[in-house]
Amino acid sequence: MRNAAYLRELSPNGLARAAWLLAVVILPIVGCAIIDTAEPIATGKPALPPIVPPQDAIELEVYFIDRPRGDSLIGDALWNEVDQISVVEPGIRSQLNDDGIRFGVAPSSPPFALQALLDLQPYGSAAHRRVGRRYAIGSGTETELIASTLNETCHLELNLPDGPRTREYETPSCVFRVRAERVQDGWARLEFLPEIHHGAMRMRPVATDHDWQYRGSQEVDPLYSHRFTVELNVGEYIVVGTNREYGPLLGDYFFRDGKEDNKTERLLVVRLADMKRVEPVRESKP
Repeated sequence: MRNAAYLRELSPNGLARAAWLLAVVILPIVGCAIIDTAEPIATGKPALPPIVPPQDAIELEVYFIDRPRGDSLIGDALWNEVDQISVVEPGIRSQLNDDGIRFGVAPSSPPFALQALLDLQPYGSAAHRRVGRRYAIGSGTETELIASTLNETCHLELNLPDGPRTREYETPSCVFRVRAERVQDGWARLEFLPEIHHGAMRMRPVATDHDWQYRGSQEVDPLYSHRFTVELNVGEYIVVGTNREYGPLLGDYFFRDGKEDNKTERLLVVRLADMKRVEPVRESKP
């Protein structure tokens, strides 16, 4: 009765103040129940990180073999035993032949001449030398194989689709840009793009998968009209060399250093060594 009488004596402002104090006391108690029973908010994001598919790794064995000019192992004894016809379109083969480049495919059991070249001692004398390296690259990616480097200005004659041209290059490097791509189990497609890298080394913008980055490089002149592609089974070889006597042609700069008095001739041999599926590894958080 005393409390009821007390409330009757309160003014309207006093009643409002008492109701506000009562709400402050009760809300923290019921608020916890409200938060605990609320439905989760959908964000649209997956609860687990996405599954990364396995990558295709293509392993290549690359050999640069130097032999004396006119040596039988890099002459008819070799080229008569490799397939030079069915592996490339006639137009591309004619284009390459005109500029002094030929290539062929050898089986996983190589012919005698190629086996003898591969059995040479590595890093021998200048005219009897085999330099090898193994590359592992992802399917759809590429690598550079430097065939020769010259420290002088040269004049290169090119037979281009729109006619013969002579181009001047300062301190050029002759490079094959090789792109590897998986075709199916045990088979890969290799694309060879001849390039001339020339001029001074400078920081130049290079396109990557995500943006542009600056890298130290020479100017690059890609010869798309001389690009050729082969498909190899695991264990098979592609052999690339020159087919003409000396002339200021593309093949001479790639395989004879562009010098008429050079007594050494170079051969490029690439073997499809293996193909693997590389499973991604997830990083566990502590």
